[in-house]
Amino acid sequence: MYTSFVWVRWIQSFLPFGLEATSLGVFLLKKPWDMLDPSFLRQGLVLYGIVLICQVLLFVFRGTRERFVTLVVFFSASFVLGYPMGQDVSVETLLYAAGLFNLGSYLPYGTGIGMGVFVVSVSVYLQQDAFVWRKQIGGPELDGILFMGGVEVVFLSLAIGLREAVSTIELGQKQLNQLASTVHNLTKANVSFQEYADSIVETSLLQERKRISRELHDTIGYSLTNIRMLMEEAIGQYDGSSEDFLQLLTYARDQAKTAMEDARAAFKALRSMEAEQAPLDLRSILRLAKAFSEATHLKVTVDFSNARQTYGHEIDRFLYRFVQEGMTNALRHGQATQLEIYLHEDGESLKVSLIDNGRGGKVSQEGIGLLGMQERVRELGGELHIGGGSHGFSLYASLPLQGVSNGGQKNQGSFGG
Repeated sequence: MYTSFVWVRWIQSFLPFGLEATSLGVFLLKKPWDMLDPSFLRQGLVLYGIVLICQVLLFVFRGTRERFVTLVVFFSASFVLGYPMGQDVSVETLLYAAGLFNLGSYLPYGTGIGMGVFVVSVSVYLQQDAFVWRKQIGGPELDGILFMGGVEVVFLSLAIGLREAVSTIELGQKQLNQLASTVHNLTKANVSFQEYADSIVETSLLQERKRISRELHDTIGYSLTNIRMLMEEAIGQYDGSSEDFLQLLTYARDQAKTAMEDARAAFKALRSMEAEQAPLDLRSILRLAKAFSEATHLKVTVDFSNARQTYGHEIDRFLYRFVQEGMTNALRHGQATQLEIYLHEDGESLKVSLIDNGRGGKVSQEGIGLLGMQERVRELGGELHIGGGSHGFSLYASLPLQGVSNGGQKNQGSFGG
């Protein structure tokens, strides 16, 4: 669309100059001053100078009134140039065509069409016998007059059509910009929502742990305190009589049993809560990719190959943020429609790749948060590489796995959005 817009603007700007230059060339080739008067050469060049100045002023002026006056001067100079030419209407036709093209391009629709009809009518009507330099010059034939009028109508219509095309293209570009802005805002809102959801999960996890901690303190602490007091009482009352001593110890044992049962229940609740509030492991990335794909219609393909379900808190969190940033970048900046995510263990390192089909060559470092990614990768002892071109954009990260436990299960999951 942008290329078409440039071509239309180029035609609007330079076609009148081409018509005027062609008219000047015809004027110089035909040498009408030889038949009329030698002074006509000088006068003709002056009139062509006026025509060209008017053409330049049409670029400079922005008001309708100034352009209207400029076009009146333009047509007046064109008429004076063509009037002595007699039966030859080529010079006039080219100048009138340029002027009518300017009418359709620079004046409002109503004013341009009205003035265009007037100019065509007057120019056709004035094609009569002329008396110049004491000479009688015959007017053009009917076919010449019709040819001139037809050319004028064609160029006026062409200008109006091109102007309509420019308006349509500008409107389309404006709508595209609005759509891009909307997509940007929606993407930003989606990312903010994901971050908010993550913060809610973490907050809920912390609150639940605090609650369980209080329950542990209230139940186990109370029970253990009772056990201590009972044991102290048993020790203090021991006088060799085994019956009372045995009863106290039995009660203390029961309290200890109750405390252990309470502890098991509390820890079971803690493990259940942690299972429900899933950590940022590879399953979280699958859920993130699926949710992002459903919300934005970006086709996301995830392949974990031989990757484990988890690599520990630090690497898991980096992988989650890395994928989140890559998806956001693919949609917001690259305007991609497809994104592929690959994770693969290669010896002592983990390879992560994000490849999209967007406008990779135009993505800036700031736009993709590259500096933040590089800093985080360096903290983990890894490397980050980027690639971009006409076929899309890619991000590659390599993270060392030295010191990472091998206890994590291999992940066989994948997702195609």
